[in-house]
Amino acid sequence: MENLVVLSSATRYNTERRALLRGTFDHYLRKGELFSTEISQDEISEYWAQEGIDPDDPERTFRHLVLTLPEDPDPQHYQLYLGVRYSPASEDLREKLGFSAIDLVSLEAMIYNLVSERAESLGIESDFHTFNSKSEYGEFDQIRQPTEIYQNKWSVCIEFQKSELIDEFLAEISDQQLAQTMSLEQKITLSESIISFLSTPLDQSEKYGPYQFFLTPLFEPTGRKDSIVVPFPGLLVTTAQIRIERLFQRNQELKIEEDSRKGELVEELVIEALNEFKNRNLIRSFHFTDPHPRETDGLLLFEKSYWSIEIKSHPIFRKIPEDLDTALARSAEKTKEAIDQGTKAIEYLTDEGEEILYHLTGQKSVQENEHGIIVILDGLLPTLFSQNKQADELFGLSELYGQVTEDSRVYFITLFDLFELSNQIQEVDRFEEFLIWRTDYGFDMPVFAFNERDYWAMYFDNYSTDNELQEAVDNAAEDGILIPYISSRFNDKPHLPNDGFDDSI
Repeated sequence: MENLVVLSSATRYNTERRALLRGTFDHYLRKGELFSTEISQDEISEYWAQEGIDPDDPERTFRHLVLTLPEDPDPQHYQLYLGVRYSPASEDLREKLGFSAIDLVSLEAMIYNLVSERAESLGIESDFHTFNSKSEYGEFDQIRQPTEIYQNKWSVCIEFQKSELIDEFLAEISDQQLAQTMSLEQKITLSESIISFLSTPLDQSEKYGPYQFFLTPLFEPTGRKDSIVVPFPGLLVTTAQIRIERLFQRNQELKIEEDSRKGELVEELVIEALNEFKNRNLIRSFHFTDPHPRETDGLLLFEKSYWSIEIKSHPIFRKIPEDLDTALARSAEKTKEAIDQGTKAIEYLTDEGEEILYHLTGQKSVQENEHGIIVILDGLLPTLFSQNKQADELFGLSELYGQVTEDSRVYFITLFDLFELSNQIQEVDRFEEFLIWRTDYGFDMPVFAFNERDYWAMYFDNYSTDNELQEAVDNAAEDGILIPYISSRFNDKPHLPNDGFDDSI
C-alpha cells in the first residue's frame, strides 16, 4: 500500500509524468517487486531505462504512448460518446451479464467524481507540480515527490469501502426509470457485479498481465476487508471502451451479435457526424465498376475538393492492453486496407467519373479539384498517421507510406475525434479548409499532435489567424522541423503557467 500511495500520489502531482508512473507501477507489479522493494526515484529511472521511449524500438515506444490514453479525452464528452456508441447493445448486455455498458460507465463516472470531490474538500484539487524550464521537463524519468501530507490526503481520496460505493451508486441511479422497476436486491446485485468486473485483488500472485489497470482500474488490497483502491482514477471513463469491448468477449452470443451490427452502427454514426459539416453532397455507399464491382463507404463533396470515405469498425480495442503489438499491427493493417479501397474509388472518379461528379455536385470540371481519402476508425486512438514520416517511424507505421505518394491526401481520424470536431460549431463550415491544410504537406507535416482535435485547434486557433505563424510553420516543413503541439481548447492544463502555442514548442 505504501508503494501504491507513493506512485498514485506522484502521478496525481506530476501531471506530465503520468505515463511514466503508471508504467513504473505496472513494471514492478508484474515483477512482484511492488510488495518487496521500496519504489523510489532510482526504481523509476530503472524502469524508464528498460521500458521507456526508444527511437530504435517502435513497439516499445507505442506501448509507452498507450499509457497516455487516459488523459486524452474529456471524461464528460467521452461518457456522452460511449452512451451513443453502445446504447444499442445495452439491453443485450444487461440480459446476458446483469449490467450494460451504460451502467458500467455510469459507475466509473461516479467513482471518478467522488475522488475529485474528496480532493477538492481536502484542498489538493489544483495542487500540481509545475516544471520551471524546458530542460527540467526534458528529463523524462525525473519526478517531484509530493509531501507526506499530500500523500496522506491523496490516500484518503482513492480508497473506498465497497459498501460505500454500492450505497452511492444506488443513490445515483434512484431516479432512473430502469432502477425504479428493480428491487433493492436486484440493484445491489447490479452494483456488486460491476464492481467485481472492475476489480482484482492486489496481491503477490503472478496473474497480472500488461497494464492490468486498463482492465481492472480498481484493486482490492490484501488484509483490508471490504476495501477498494483506485490508484489511477484518471483511467475511469476515458479508457472504458477497452473494458466494454472485453464485456462482449464474456459471452459468445454477445460477441457474435456485436460483430454483426457494429459495422452498420459505426457507419451510421460517421454519416451523422459528417452531415454536421458544410458540404455540397454526402453520398453513402458509393458503388462503381473499374472493371470489377467495388464500393467505398461514402463520398464527401465540397466546393473545391472531393473525398472517398473509408470506415473501419474492427475492434482494435480487444487487443489492448494484453497484446499491444498486435493492436499496432492491426491498426496498420486496417488503415492500409482502407487506403487501398479509397484509392481505387478516387482513381475511378478522376479517370472516368466526370459525369457522375457533375450530377453529384452540379459543378463542371470537378475532376480538377483536390481529392483524397478519409479513413475513420472506431473508438479512440492516438495519432498513428501524422503525415510526418519521421514521426510515424517512431511508432512503426512508416509502412503506410508505401501505399501513398507525397502528393496523396490521406486523412486518418477516429470516430470520437470526428464527433468532437463536428461539435465545434464556430468552424463546422470550414471543414474542407482544414482537410486541405491537414493533408497539404506530403510526408513533412511540421506539426505533431496527439489527436486530430489538437490539429483542429492548431489550425483554427493559431495557424489561420496569425500570418507570422503561418510562415514559421511552413518554413518548418521545408526545413524538416517537427513542432509538438498541445491545444488549450481540448486539454485542461491548469498546472502550467502558460498553455499557448509558444510554450508547447
